[in-house]
Amino acid sequence: MWCADPYVQLLRGRGYCLVRLPREDLRPAQVLARMGRELQTLGELGTVFLPGATPLPSVRAGERVADLQGSTTGRLGAGLGLSI
Repeated sequence: MWCADPYVQLLRGRGYCLVRLPREDLRPAQVLARMGRELQTLGELGTVFLPGATPLPSVRAGERVADLQGSTTGRLGAGLGLSI
């Protein structure tokens, strides 16, 4: 999937993979590291990295997130060029 967010691209270039919506087995702001073929939990974002001037957003469990929908279209352009 293509993403134009420069921070996402910076992190991907350094081997990080972002999950934008949490799953049951992955909490928000949880940091994991790949050790061979396994993922190891390093801890929460605020404990793994030094906090900055802006505090981390609060995380609440059990709240419904927005319904996400999307679609893609494929178009094929055709043309004919003649040179004389």
